Amino acid sequence: MLILDVQMPGLSGLELFKVLNMRAYKLPIIFLTAHADVDMAVAAMREGACDFHQKPINPETLLPAIARGLEKARISKSGLGDIKEEVERFKALTEREEQICRLVAKGLVSREIAERLVISQRTVDHHRTAALSKLNIREPAELALFFERIDAWRKSAGHAGQNLF
Repeated sequence: MLILDVQMPGLSGLELFKVLNMRAYKLPIIFLTAHADVDMAVAAMREGACDFHQKPINPETLLPAIARGLEKARISKSGLGDIKEEVERFKALTEREEQICRLVAKGLVSREIAERLVISQRTVDHHRTAALSKLNIREPAELALFFERIDAWRKSAGHAGQNLF
């Protein structure tokens, strides 16, 4: 969990938050600020912030927010949080999209995938773009973690050898 001030020296709390989100760090974040407006708070919450508190800080509202953030982190770490949503996104993939994404997750580039699957690189790029859009994923490392969670869910739920479609 992180507690960030919106106005910090150097990198602002909001800028750090954007960097963490781009790198797919899933830390619960609470913002503190003396200079916030509603639009700023709403934007931060939409991007995944746990809470937004105006200074001076009231311990009676901050401490429960910290407890909620820690619980969110616990649930996320246990893999129970968003797995249903991730399974639904996974189900939206075609077999070819899944196949290509799994190869991307292993570190293969489009040319290598095209050669391996005996299809054009343009076709690979098309399927990859569509799949990443469906999954709302941007980076191969994030894709690899996504498939780790899906595979763990399939194994734990007894779906390892079954087609989910």
